[in-house]
Amino acid sequence: MKALFKMSEVMNKEEKMVPELRFKEFEEQWAVRDFNSMVKKRKEKFDPKKTTEALPCIELESIQKEKGILLEVFNSEDQSSIKNKFYKGDVLLGKLRPKLKKYLIANFDGVCSSEIWVLNGKNSTNEFVYYLIQTYRFYKSTLVTSGSKMPRADWEYISTSTFSIPSLPEQQKIADFLSAVDQKIQQLQRKKELLAQYKKGMMQRLFPPGVGQAPEIRFKDEQGNDFPEWEEKKLGDEITEFKKKSDKENQFPVLTSSNAGLLLQSEYYGENRLTYRSNLGFNIIPQEYITYRSRSDNRKFTFNLNSTGKTGIISTYYPVFKSISGNSYFIVSLLNFSQNHVGRHSVGTSQTVLSYNELKRIKFFIPTELEQQKIANFLSALDEKVTKVEQQIEQAQRFKKGLLQKMFV
Repeated sequence: MKALFKMSEVMNKEEKMVPELRFKEFEEQWAVRDFNSMVKKRKEKFDPKKTTEALPCIELESIQKEKGILLEVFNSEDQSSIKNKFYKGDVLLGKLRPKLKKYLIANFDGVCSSEIWVLNGKNSTNEFVYYLIQTYRFYKSTLVTSGSKMPRADWEYISTSTFSIPSLPEQQKIADFLSAVDQKIQQLQRKKELLAQYKKGMMQRLFPPGVGQAPEIRFKDEQGNDFPEWEEKKLGDEITEFKKKSDKENQFPVLTSSNAGLLLQSEYYGENRLTYRSNLGFNIIPQEYITYRSRSDNRKFTFNLNSTGKTGIISTYYPVFKSISGNSYFIVSLLNFSQNHVGRHSVGTSQTVLSYNELKRIKFFIPTELEQQKIANFLSALDEKVTKVEQQIEQAQRFKKGLLQKMFV
Protein backbone atom coordinates (compact mmCIF):
# COMPACT_ATOMS: atom_id res chain seq x y z
CA MET A 1 0.00 0.00 0.00
CA LYS A 2 2.77 2.47 0.88
CA ALA A 3 4.42 2.03 -2.51
CA LEU A 4 1.19 2.55 -4.45
CA PHE A 5 -0.66 5.22 -2.52
CA LYS A 6 -0.12 8.48 -0.77
CA MET A 7 -2.37 9.92 1.91
CA SER A 8 -3.75 13.37 1.23
CA GLU A 9 -2.57 16.01 3.71
CA VAL A 10 -5.64 18.13 2.98
CA MET A 11 -8.29 17.80 5.66
CA ASN A 12 -10.99 19.99 4.11
CA LYS A 13 -12.09 18.34 0.88
CA GLU A 14 -14.26 21.34 -0.01
CA GLU A 15 -11.13 23.48 -0.33
CA LYS A 16 -9.31 21.00 -2.55
CA MET A 17 -11.15 18.18 -4.24
CA VAL A 18 -8.83 15.23 -3.78
CA PRO A 19 -9.46 11.82 -2.18
CA GLU A 20 -7.92 10.72 1.10
CA LEU A 21 -6.12 7.81 -0.56
CA ARG A 22 -4.51 8.31 -3.95
CA PHE A 23 -1.99 6.76 -6.32
CA LYS A 24 1.29 8.63 -5.87
CA GLU A 25 1.78 9.61 -9.53
CA PHE A 26 -1.31 11.85 -9.61
CA GLU A 27 -1.33 15.41 -8.29
CA GLU A 28 -4.08 17.43 -10.01
CA GLN A 29 -7.39 18.25 -8.38
CA TRP A 30 -10.54 16.36 -9.27
CA ALA A 31 -13.21 18.14 -11.31
CA VAL A 32 -16.76 18.52 -9.99
CA ARG A 33 -19.43 17.53 -12.50
CA ASP A 34 -23.07 16.58 -12.48
CA PHE A 35 -23.75 12.92 -13.14
CA ASN A 36 -25.50 13.66 -16.44
CA SER A 37 -22.25 15.07 -17.85
CA MET A 38 -20.39 11.91 -16.79
CA VAL A 39 -22.70 9.27 -18.28
CA LYS A 40 -25.25 8.75 -21.01
CA LYS A 41 -28.42 6.84 -20.16
CA ARG A 42 -29.23 4.59 -23.10
CA LYS A 43 -32.80 4.83 -24.35
CA GLU A 44 -32.79 2.07 -26.95
CA LYS A 45 -35.77 -0.27 -26.44
CA PHE A 46 -36.46 -3.87 -27.35
CA ASP A 47 -39.94 -5.36 -27.80
CA PRO A 48 -39.88 -9.18 -27.57
CA LYS A 49 -43.32 -9.35 -29.21
CA LYS A 50 -42.17 -7.64 -32.40
CA THR A 51 -39.07 -9.65 -33.20
CA THR A 52 -37.90 -13.23 -33.53
CA GLU A 53 -34.42 -12.28 -32.33
CA ALA A 54 -33.43 -14.10 -29.14
CA LEU A 55 -31.18 -12.16 -26.80
CA PRO A 56 -29.90 -12.80 -23.28
CA CYS A 57 -32.12 -10.97 -20.82
CA ILE A 58 -31.16 -9.64 -17.38
CA GLU A 59 -33.93 -9.04 -14.85
CA LEU A 60 -33.56 -7.45 -11.41
CA GLU A 61 -33.54 -10.88 -9.80
CA SER A 62 -30.63 -11.78 -12.08
CA ILE A 63 -28.31 -9.49 -10.10
CA GLN A 64 -27.09 -10.29 -6.60
CA LYS A 65 -27.71 -7.34 -4.32
CA GLU A 66 -24.69 -5.29 -3.27
CA LYS A 67 -22.29 -7.73 -4.94
CA GLY A 68 -22.35 -6.93 -8.67
CA ILE A 69 -22.65 -10.63 -9.50
CA LEU A 70 -24.82 -12.04 -12.29
CA LEU A 71 -26.85 -14.93 -10.90
CA GLU A 72 -28.85 -16.03 -13.94
CA VAL A 73 -29.74 -14.99 -17.49
CA PHE A 74 -33.17 -15.33 -19.09
CA ASN A 75 -34.17 -15.61 -22.75
CA SER A 76 -35.85 -12.59 -24.34
CA GLU A 77 -38.17 -14.95 -26.24
CA ASP A 78 -39.79 -15.85 -22.90
CA GLN A 79 -40.48 -12.21 -22.04
CA SER A 80 -43.46 -10.04 -22.92
CA SER A 81 -42.63 -6.58 -21.55
CA ILE A 82 -40.53 -3.87 -23.22
CA LYS A 83 -36.84 -4.12 -22.39
CA ASN A 84 -33.82 -1.81 -22.42
CA LYS A 85 -30.97 -2.74 -24.74
CA PHE A 86 -27.42 -2.80 -23.43
CA TYR A 87 -24.01 -3.51 -24.90
CA LYS A 88 -20.90 -5.19 -23.58
CA GLY A 89 -19.16 -2.89 -21.11
CA ASP A 90 -22.26 -0.91 -20.18
CA VAL A 91 -23.06 -0.30 -16.52
CA LEU A 92 -26.45 -1.59 -15.35
CA LEU A 93 -28.06 0.02 -12.30
CA GLY A 94 -31.38 -1.08 -10.79
CA LYS A 95 -33.70 1.85 -10.16
CA LEU A 96 -36.49 -0.12 -8.44
CA ARG A 97 -35.96 -0.46 -4.68
CA PRO A 98 -32.54 1.24 -4.79
CA LYS A 99 -31.75 0.10 -1.24
CA LEU A 100 -31.04 -3.33 -2.74
CA LYS A 101 -27.97 -1.84 -4.49
CA LYS A 102 -28.18 -3.84 -7.71
CA TYR A 103 -25.42 -2.97 -10.19
CA LEU A 104 -23.44 -4.82 -12.83
CA ILE A 105 -20.97 -4.37 -15.67
CA ALA A 106 -22.30 -6.25 -18.70
CA ASN A 107 -19.88 -8.67 -20.32
CA PHE A 108 -22.14 -9.33 -23.34
CA ASP A 109 -24.74 -7.59 -25.49
CA GLY A 110 -28.36 -8.14 -24.47
CA VAL A 111 -31.54 -6.66 -23.01
CA CYS A 112 -32.65 -5.96 -19.48
CA SER A 113 -35.66 -5.00 -17.42
CA SER A 114 -37.00 -1.49 -17.86
CA GLU A 115 -36.41 -1.18 -14.09
CA ILE A 116 -32.68 -1.16 -14.84
CA TRP A 117 -30.86 1.91 -16.15
CA VAL A 118 -28.23 1.30 -18.83
CA LEU A 119 -25.32 3.73 -18.41
CA ASN A 120 -22.38 4.45 -20.71
CA GLY A 121 -19.59 6.78 -19.68
CA LYS A 122 -18.84 10.10 -21.35
CA ASN A 123 -15.81 11.97 -20.03
CA SER A 124 -15.46 8.97 -17.73
CA THR A 125 -14.73 5.29 -18.12
CA ASN A 126 -17.47 2.76 -17.56
CA GLU A 127 -15.28 0.98 -15.04
CA PHE A 128 -14.87 4.16 -12.96
CA VAL A 129 -18.62 4.82 -13.13
CA TYR A 130 -19.22 1.25 -11.95
CA TYR A 131 -17.25 1.87 -8.76
CA LEU A 132 -18.56 5.40 -8.30
CA ILE A 133 -22.14 4.12 -8.09
CA GLN A 134 -21.01 1.79 -5.28
CA THR A 135 -19.92 4.69 -3.07
CA TYR A 136 -22.03 5.82 -0.15
CA ARG A 137 -22.32 9.33 -1.59
CA PHE A 138 -23.89 8.03 -4.77
CA TYR A 139 -26.09 5.62 -2.82
CA LYS A 140 -27.55 8.55 -0.87
CA SER A 141 -28.57 10.18 -4.14
CA THR A 142 -30.57 7.08 -5.11
CA LEU A 143 -32.64 7.32 -1.93
CA VAL A 144 -34.53 10.31 -3.33
CA THR A 145 -37.33 8.19 -4.74
CA SER A 146 -40.85 8.31 -6.08
CA GLY A 147 -43.47 5.83 -4.91
CA SER A 148 -43.85 4.20 -1.50
CA LYS A 149 -44.63 0.51 -1.99
CA MET A 150 -42.46 0.35 -5.11
CA PRO A 151 -39.85 3.14 -4.65
CA ARG A 152 -37.79 4.07 -7.68
CA ALA A 153 -34.67 6.21 -7.83
CA ASP A 154 -35.27 9.61 -9.43
CA TRP A 155 -33.15 10.08 -12.57
CA GLU A 156 -33.82 13.81 -12.70
CA TYR A 157 -32.38 14.20 -9.21
CA ILE A 158 -29.44 11.82 -9.72
CA SER A 159 -28.50 13.26 -13.11
CA THR A 160 -28.14 16.75 -11.60
CA SER A 161 -26.27 15.54 -8.49
CA THR A 162 -22.59 16.48 -8.52
CA PHE A 163 -19.63 14.15 -8.06
CA SER A 164 -15.88 14.58 -8.22
CA ILE A 165 -14.03 12.96 -11.09
CA PRO A 166 -10.29 12.65 -11.84
CA SER A 167 -8.48 12.46 -15.16
CA LEU A 168 -9.10 9.43 -17.39
CA PRO A 169 -5.71 7.82 -16.53
CA GLU A 170 -6.45 8.10 -12.79
CA GLN A 171 -9.98 6.80 -13.32
CA GLN A 172 -8.59 3.72 -15.03
CA LYS A 173 -5.98 3.20 -12.32
CA ILE A 174 -8.63 3.31 -9.60
CA ALA A 175 -10.95 0.98 -11.53
CA ASP A 176 -8.16 -1.52 -12.25
CA PHE A 177 -7.16 -1.67 -8.59
CA LEU A 178 -10.72 -2.13 -7.33
CA SER A 179 -11.35 -4.70 -10.06
CA ALA A 180 -8.43 -6.74 -8.70
CA VAL A 181 -10.05 -6.62 -5.25
CA ASP A 182 -13.35 -7.79 -6.79
CA GLN A 183 -11.56 -10.67 -8.50
CA LYS A 184 -10.09 -11.75 -5.16
CA ILE A 185 -13.57 -11.69 -3.59
CA GLN A 186 -14.98 -13.70 -6.50
CA GLN A 187 -12.19 -16.27 -6.16
CA LEU A 188 -13.04 -16.69 -2.48
CA GLN A 189 -16.74 -16.99 -3.27
CA ARG A 190 -15.95 -19.64 -5.87
CA LYS A 191 -13.84 -21.51 -3.30
CA LYS A 192 -16.78 -21.41 -0.90
CA GLU A 193 -19.10 -22.79 -3.61
CA LEU A 194 -16.69 -25.62 -4.42
CA LEU A 195 -16.43 -26.57 -0.74
CA ALA A 196 -20.22 -26.58 -0.47
CA GLN A 197 -20.49 -28.76 -3.58
CA TYR A 198 -17.87 -31.14 -2.21
CA LYS A 199 -19.73 -31.42 1.10
CA LYS A 200 -23.00 -32.09 -0.71
CA GLY A 201 -21.35 -34.82 -2.78
CA MET A 202 -19.82 -36.42 0.29
CA MET A 203 -23.14 -36.38 2.14
CA GLN A 204 -24.69 -38.26 -0.77
CA ARG A 205 -22.06 -40.95 -0.25
CA LEU A 206 -22.08 -40.91 3.55
CA PHE A 207 -25.84 -41.30 3.99
CA PRO A 208 -27.95 -44.20 2.67
CA PRO A 209 -29.45 -43.36 -0.76
CA GLY A 210 -32.66 -45.30 -0.04
CA VAL A 211 -34.57 -47.30 2.53
CA GLY A 212 -32.63 -50.38 3.58
CA GLN A 213 -29.57 -49.44 1.50
CA ALA A 214 -26.06 -49.06 2.86
CA PRO A 215 -24.10 -45.81 2.43
CA GLU A 216 -21.38 -45.80 -0.22
CA ILE A 217 -18.67 -44.70 2.21
CA ARG A 218 -18.22 -46.25 5.66
CA PHE A 219 -15.81 -45.31 8.44
CA LYS A 220 -13.90 -47.85 10.50
CA ASP A 221 -13.32 -47.95 14.24
CA GLU A 222 -10.00 -47.23 15.97
CA GLN A 223 -8.83 -50.82 15.40
CA GLY A 224 -9.62 -50.64 11.68
CA ASN A 225 -12.71 -52.82 11.94
CA ASP A 226 -16.06 -52.21 10.27
CA PHE A 227 -18.81 -50.66 12.33
CA PRO A 228 -22.09 -52.59 12.69
CA GLU A 229 -24.76 -52.13 10.03
CA TRP A 230 -27.11 -49.17 10.31
CA GLU A 231 -30.40 -49.96 12.03
CA GLU A 232 -33.85 -48.59 11.23
CA LYS A 233 -35.20 -46.59 14.17
CA LYS A 234 -37.85 -44.02 14.94
CA LEU A 235 -36.23 -40.64 15.37
CA GLY A 236 -38.10 -40.25 18.65
CA ASP A 237 -35.94 -43.03 20.11
CA GLU A 238 -32.83 -40.96 19.35
CA ILE A 239 -33.78 -37.41 20.36
CA THR A 240 -35.15 -35.54 23.36
CA GLU A 241 -37.02 -32.24 23.43
CA PHE A 242 -35.87 -29.21 25.39
CA LYS A 243 -38.58 -26.95 26.82
CA LYS A 244 -37.74 -23.74 28.58
CA LYS A 245 -39.18 -20.30 28.01
CA SER A 246 -37.62 -16.89 28.29
CA ASP A 247 -39.17 -13.75 29.73
CA LYS A 248 -39.46 -10.28 28.27
CA GLU A 249 -36.56 -8.95 30.35
CA ASN A 250 -34.04 -11.04 28.42
CA GLN A 251 -32.30 -9.41 25.47
CA PHE A 252 -31.42 -12.32 23.22
CA PRO A 253 -31.86 -12.66 19.46
CA VAL A 254 -35.31 -13.85 18.43
CA LEU A 255 -35.85 -16.02 15.37
CA THR A 256 -39.37 -14.97 14.41
CA SER A 257 -42.06 -17.29 13.11
CA SER A 258 -42.47 -15.01 10.09
CA ASN A 259 -38.95 -15.96 9.01
CA ALA A 260 -37.93 -12.30 9.17
CA GLY A 261 -34.58 -13.25 10.62
CA LEU A 262 -32.93 -12.51 13.93
CA LEU A 263 -34.22 -9.57 15.98
CA LEU A 264 -33.57 -8.54 19.54
CA GLN A 265 -36.44 -9.42 21.80
CA SER A 266 -37.03 -5.70 22.46
CA GLU A 267 -37.23 -5.05 18.71
CA TYR A 268 -39.72 -7.86 18.23
CA TYR A 269 -41.92 -6.44 20.98
CA GLY A 270 -41.44 -2.82 19.93
CA GLU A 271 -44.05 -0.09 19.81
CA ASN A 272 -45.45 -1.34 16.52
CA ARG A 273 -45.43 -5.03 17.43
CA LEU A 274 -47.68 -7.26 19.50
CA THR A 275 -47.51 -6.76 23.23
CA TYR A 276 -45.66 -9.39 25.19
CA ARG A 277 -47.77 -12.37 26.25
CA SER A 278 -46.27 -13.96 29.33
CA ASN A 279 -48.08 -17.21 28.65
CA LEU A 280 -46.35 -17.51 25.28
CA GLY A 281 -42.75 -16.38 25.66
CA PHE A 282 -40.07 -17.88 23.44
CA ASN A 283 -38.46 -21.27 23.37
CA ILE A 284 -34.79 -21.19 24.33
CA ILE A 285 -32.20 -23.03 22.25
CA PRO A 286 -28.99 -23.87 24.15
CA GLN A 287 -25.68 -24.43 22.45
CA GLU A 288 -25.46 -27.64 20.40
CA TYR A 289 -29.22 -28.11 20.19
CA ILE A 290 -31.28 -28.46 16.99
CA THR A 291 -34.31 -26.49 15.85
CA TYR A 292 -36.52 -25.99 12.79
CA ARG A 293 -39.57 -23.93 11.84
CA SER A 294 -42.52 -26.29 12.14
CA ARG A 295 -44.95 -24.08 10.18
CA SER A 296 -43.08 -23.90 6.91
CA ASP A 297 -42.41 -25.71 3.66
CA ASN A 298 -38.73 -25.06 4.30
CA ARG A 299 -37.54 -28.10 6.22
CA LYS A 300 -34.16 -26.64 7.11
CA PHE A 301 -32.83 -27.84 10.44
CA THR A 302 -30.45 -25.54 12.29
CA PHE A 303 -27.71 -26.52 14.72
CA ASN A 304 -26.83 -23.92 17.35
CA LEU A 305 -23.06 -23.60 17.46
CA ASN A 306 -22.91 -20.35 19.40
CA SER A 307 -19.21 -20.19 20.20
CA THR A 308 -19.82 -17.60 22.95
CA GLY A 309 -21.89 -20.13 24.87
CA LYS A 310 -24.77 -17.67 25.19
CA THR A 311 -28.28 -19.04 24.99
CA GLY A 312 -30.27 -18.09 21.90
CA ILE A 313 -34.02 -17.53 21.88
CA ILE A 314 -36.46 -18.54 19.17
CA SER A 315 -40.17 -18.47 18.40
CA THR A 316 -42.43 -21.08 19.97
CA TYR A 317 -43.03 -22.40 16.45
CA TYR A 318 -39.49 -23.76 16.59
CA PRO A 319 -39.21 -27.08 18.48
CA VAL A 320 -35.86 -27.56 20.23
CA PHE A 321 -34.21 -30.96 20.66
CA LYS A 322 -30.93 -32.86 20.68
CA SER A 323 -29.60 -36.40 20.43
CA ILE A 324 -30.09 -38.46 23.56
CA SER A 325 -26.82 -40.38 23.53
CA GLY A 326 -25.53 -40.01 19.97
CA ASN A 327 -24.26 -36.97 18.10
CA SER A 328 -26.59 -34.01 17.52
CA TYR A 329 -24.57 -32.74 14.56
CA PHE A 330 -25.00 -36.13 12.87
CA ILE A 331 -28.76 -35.92 13.49
CA VAL A 332 -29.10 -32.42 12.01
CA SER A 333 -26.99 -33.47 8.99
CA LEU A 334 -29.15 -36.55 8.46
CA LEU A 335 -32.35 -34.49 8.68
CA ASN A 336 -31.15 -31.86 6.21
CA PHE A 337 -29.97 -34.56 3.81
CA SER A 338 -33.37 -36.31 4.08
CA GLN A 339 -35.59 -33.27 3.49
CA ASN A 340 -37.77 -35.02 0.89
CA HIS A 341 -38.30 -37.96 3.23
CA VAL A 342 -39.07 -35.59 6.11
CA GLY A 343 -41.37 -33.40 4.03
CA ARG A 344 -43.70 -36.29 3.22
CA HIS A 345 -44.74 -36.33 6.87
CA SER A 346 -45.94 -32.71 6.86
CA VAL A 347 -49.67 -32.02 6.99
CA GLY A 348 -51.77 -29.13 5.71
CA THR A 349 -52.46 -27.40 2.39
CA SER A 350 -52.01 -23.62 2.39
CA GLN A 351 -49.41 -23.92 5.15
CA THR A 352 -47.84 -27.25 5.92
CA VAL A 353 -46.93 -28.18 9.48
CA LEU A 354 -44.44 -30.72 10.75
CA SER A 355 -45.00 -31.03 14.47
CA TYR A 356 -42.34 -32.36 16.79
CA ASN A 357 -44.53 -35.37 17.58
CA GLU A 358 -44.80 -36.18 13.88
CA LEU A 359 -41.05 -35.71 13.45
CA LYS A 360 -40.41 -38.30 16.16
CA ARG A 361 -42.46 -40.89 14.25
CA ILE A 362 -40.27 -40.73 11.13
CA LYS A 363 -38.01 -43.75 10.64
CA PHE A 364 -34.35 -43.47 9.61
CA PHE A 365 -31.44 -45.86 9.26
CA ILE A 366 -28.98 -44.78 11.96
CA PRO A 367 -25.43 -45.99 12.74
CA THR A 368 -23.83 -46.56 16.13
CA GLU A 369 -22.84 -43.62 18.31
CA LEU A 370 -19.15 -44.03 17.42
CA GLU A 371 -19.82 -43.98 13.67
CA GLN A 372 -22.12 -40.99 14.15
CA GLN A 373 -19.19 -39.19 15.77
CA LYS A 374 -16.87 -40.08 12.89
CA ILE A 375 -19.31 -38.73 10.31
CA ALA A 376 -20.00 -35.61 12.38
CA ASN A 377 -16.27 -34.86 12.77
CA PHE A 378 -15.73 -35.18 9.02
CA LEU A 379 -18.65 -32.91 8.07
CA SER A 380 -17.96 -30.33 10.78
CA ALA A 381 -14.34 -30.08 9.56
CA LEU A 382 -15.72 -29.14 6.13
CA ASP A 383 -18.01 -26.60 7.78
CA GLU A 384 -15.01 -25.04 9.53
CA LYS A 385 -13.27 -24.62 6.16
CA VAL A 386 -16.38 -22.95 4.72
CA THR A 387 -16.59 -20.66 7.75
CA LYS A 388 -12.94 -19.67 7.33
CA VAL A 389 -13.52 -18.75 3.69
CA GLU A 390 -16.65 -16.79 4.67
CA GLN A 391 -14.55 -14.81 7.13
CA GLN A 392 -11.99 -14.11 4.39
CA ILE A 393 -14.79 -12.91 2.10
CA GLU A 394 -16.14 -10.59 4.82
CA GLN A 395 -12.65 -9.22 5.44
CA ALA A 396 -12.10 -8.56 1.72
CA GLN A 397 -15.50 -6.88 1.44
CA ARG A 398 -14.70 -4.61 4.40
CA PHE A 399 -11.38 -3.78 2.76
CA LYS A 400 -13.15 -2.83 -0.47
CA LYS A 401 -15.70 -0.74 1.41
CA GLY A 402 -12.87 1.16 3.08
CA LEU A 403 -11.20 1.75 -0.29
CA LEU A 404 -14.42 3.12 -1.77
CA GLN A 405 -14.62 5.61 1.11
CA LYS A 406 -11.01 6.74 0.75
CA MET A 407 -10.43 6.59 -3.03
CA PHE A 408 -13.42 8.77 -3.95
CA VAL A 409 -14.23 12.33 -2.92
